[in-house]
Amino acid sequence: MLPYLGVVVEGSSLQWPSPVIELLKTISRGPDHSGIQSEELLFLAISDLCHSLSLSSQRLSAFASHG
Repeated sequence: MLPYLGVVVEGSSLQWPSPVIELLKTISRGPDHSGIQSEELLFLAISDLCHSLSLSSQRLSAFASHG
């Protein structure tokens, strides 16, 4: 299960890689802070998140970038 979450083991705890944490913090601050103003930009952010977690974004629908 852990490989699907993209977490890493550090000592006795599980953590997401720091680029993932930073991206999630940025997205959580809203569109004014993140610059995500459209569905297409949200799709790109999710794709970047998948890439940062070494997960394939190929499972996303072909039309997901169009809303």
